[in-house]
Amino acid sequence: MKKEEKSGALLANLMLITAALIWGSGSVFQKIVCPHIGSFTFYGLRCILGAVTLAILVLVNEKNKRKKEQELGLPHSPYGKEYFRRLLTTAPLCTFANITGNVLTQFGIRFTTVGKTGFLTAIYIIFVPLLSLLIFKKHVSRFAWIGTALTVFGLYFLCIKDGFTIEKGDLIVLVSTIPIALHIQLVSKYVRIFTPVHFTFVEFSTAAVFCTTMGLLFEETNWQMASTIIPGLLYCGILGIGICYALQGVAQRRTNPTVAALLMSLESVFAALSGVIFLNESFSGRELIGVFLICCAVVLAQLPEKKKIA
Repeated sequence: MKKEEKSGALLANLMLITAALIWGSGSVFQKIVCPHIGSFTFYGLRCILGAVTLAILVLVNEKNKRKKEQELGLPHSPYGKEYFRRLLTTAPLCTFANITGNVLTQFGIRFTTVGKTGFLTAIYIIFVPLLSLLIFKKHVSRFAWIGTALTVFGLYFLCIKDGFTIEKGDLIVLVSTIPIALHIQLVSKYVRIFTPVHFTFVEFSTAAVFCTTMGLLFEETNWQMASTIIPGLLYCGILGIGICYALQGVAQRRTNPTVAALLMSLESVFAALSGVIFLNESFSGRELIGVFLICCAVVLAQLPEKKKIA
């Protein structure tokens, strides 16, 4: 690997870790606002703030692009109609996976802790290679299969209570990991075709319209508690969407989806720490065993197989 590629990969990794930190700590705000605002309404408002932030990033990106072209003495190269046609028909595909995963997570966190939500959402890292096999027909290593089996045991200790029952919130968050994993795969594919900030802006503009509409039609919001909602909304909207998804889009151009998933799964660690620090949450001994097994599974699932010598 060339020096430029190594430095680019390092920068991409730092971007993904930064995103994981913001997403993980943002879980605290998601938990706090739950009693006052519906899941669609909250995510819709987040997407509006995120889309506005991304629009600013798009303008900055285009300004820098033109400046670079002028410095190099190159003619301005505008995007063609075909580019925008494909962008406007492709980005909404990611929107569906994104909305499904995030709204389910926001709804599920109402019934469970921030720490458990963080570790349960990390399960998406197992589904990333599995979806690679099922949808994109890519080989899945034996480590991924071992990680999947280990995750099942981890979930048993983390979520299953006496009488072999799983709590409502845990199950909802667990289901949300499948569309989240699909979203990572789709982003990895399309940010190599489109400019990342363009793609992300269209994705979240679509999500903003859909989720806000659903919230207005089907949910009730206690706007009298706006002082409680606004800080979390600003943090999760501007940083959690506008900045983090821009970082994800740019970073996934320089790294593969499995490595990206591994780094973004650090969100679970940051979420657990935030829950302990800010909400006085804690894990039982049984739940800690589950957390340890899931962490091991997350790492195992990303280990590369040795190539066989012919």
